[in-house]
Amino acid sequence: MTSRILYLSWQGGSEFIPIPVAANDNSSSTFAFIGPQRYNRWGHGDVLYVGTTFTHHGDYRHDVPAISSRNLHDLSLAEFSFSKQSKLSIDVKFRDRFLVHYAYGFNTTDHVYFVLVQKKSHIAGDEEHGYITRLARACVSDPNFDSYAEVTLECADRSGKVLNILTAATLHESEAGGGKPKLYGAFSDTMNQSRGSAAEGRTRRRKPAPAASGVCAFSLSTIERLFEENIHHCFNGSMTHRNLEYVSGTISEGKCPVDGGHRGNIHDFCRVGIKISGKFPIRSPVIWPIARRVRSLAADEEDGQVVLLAGTEGGTILEGTIEKGATRVTSLEQYSVSSGAVLQLMALGGNVVFLTPAQMGKFPLARCDQISSCQSCAASLSPYCRWCPQSNSCATRTSCGVAAAAECVQIDRISPPELSRDVSGKNLYVHIAGLPSSKSGTTPAFTCSFSNLFVTPAKPFENGLTCRTPPFEGVSHLERVEVSISLSDTNASLASAFLPVINCGRASASCESCVTLSHSCRWCHSESACVHSDRACSSNSLASTCPVIQQKNIQVRNLLY
Repeated sequence: MTSRILYLSWQGGSEFIPIPVAANDNSSSTFAFIGPQRYNRWGHGDVLYVGTTFTHHGDYRHDVPAISSRNLHDLSLAEFSFSKQSKLSIDVKFRDRFLVHYAYGFNTTDHVYFVLVQKKSHIAGDEEHGYITRLARACVSDPNFDSYAEVTLECADRSGKVLNILTAATLHESEAGGGKPKLYGAFSDTMNQSRGSAAEGRTRRRKPAPAASGVCAFSLSTIERLFEENIHHCFNGSMTHRNLEYVSGTISEGKCPVDGGHRGNIHDFCRVGIKISGKFPIRSPVIWPIARRVRSLAADEEDGQVVLLAGTEGGTILEGTIEKGATRVTSLEQYSVSSGAVLQLMALGGNVVFLTPAQMGKFPLARCDQISSCQSCAASLSPYCRWCPQSNSCATRTSCGVAAAAECVQIDRISPPELSRDVSGKNLYVHIAGLPSSKSGTTPAFTCSFSNLFVTPAKPFENGLTCRTPPFEGVSHLERVEVSISLSDTNASLASAFLPVINCGRASASCESCVTLSHSCRWCHSESACVHSDRACSSNSLASTCPVIQQKNIQVRNLLY
């Protein structure tokens, strides 16, 4: 397990503070994060929460607590008085062999959490029982960590096998899920070959690590509910012992209240002494089986989908998505970035920042520019890529000037289905699917282009756009035109379709040739000419059919002269 070194940085540079805070050997861990404290009515603010594996290297290591909250300006304990000290320690009788790996930490409004990997038993000689993952919690209003409690965290695969060793974790607050946070954790069933636990590294040879992991998701509401239930079991008489002997400063000598249910309901466990190890685990099914060992996790969100990134022991980064309402991860891409393990990951604005033992790097998750067509862009599983009508290319939503389209712009039909050389200024209705809108939700300006000969403004109607037909009288040998819909500001063509151009005048030789040329052509009897149905005829005698003399058999008898 790697050691994380802590520095304090100001605008003027960095300052070393000679206070033992972090673990100081290669097989131990430190995890720290900034979170809130409400230790008194007048002194709210942020502190540094630190979880540290106990080590023997150096002086005064016995003064380094397992978990503590520290002032940001000098790293001293945030609360230090005769009766209250903002720290929690492993009991001196067990801390040499009961070594805890601090894998992750986070806070909510009322609680601070640490994810721990430790032995199943703190009793000497029980190493063969293996290791488990535990979730530890304390109230941000508790300056003495008396509200500390632990519950086991388990990840079960489809066969029901429990993967009990957490190797990476991340907390994500999903917008698609109504802002409800979820803890994503990667689990294995054996300690890592190269990292191991601090205890395993000092007491025996490390076993080879299996190349498999499973990612599970734990909703924060479920975590909080099961913590409350586990704590209630102590206070309602279902438990007799708090089962946290390895933590210093036990409550009531480690025993649960003897009068159990007679105490009544406790509405705020932050106001009473807890220090309980819960009996009932928080279990979740695997949502993403990975045939490699995961060392780091990160989460992002795009277009209602949660994007999970998993950095592996072998130097690859795996990408998967969880669509809204889905319970499984869809694997998307994998990126090879190093020959060593991916130790840290962070998703940032469509990019992933990664850390390996030899380098720190960044690359874009959205490789939309490699997709050439709208159909391929729409079929892409990447939540970052959408077809951008403005640039007529596959791009990210943030880089597109108008609202990126989830579907390709397509002309369904045009009414009327043909144009006339003889008539102009009529409404042409273009029925369009997937017509884009601006990012503000308004309709941008569009134009209709007719084979680049004429450009007329387009106006929206319920099912698409309408534009005026141009005059084609002066254009010779024009039998069809390409009607193209474009954005006015960029002239980027969104969609196009071909329409025939009808010249009724060329069929004026006879009525039959006129009416058979097109359903839009009519025979003007008074002028003996073929004209478009929208053209005027002097006698208003336009006909879509021609008169026909029907022959009859006429018998003539006794014809006399």
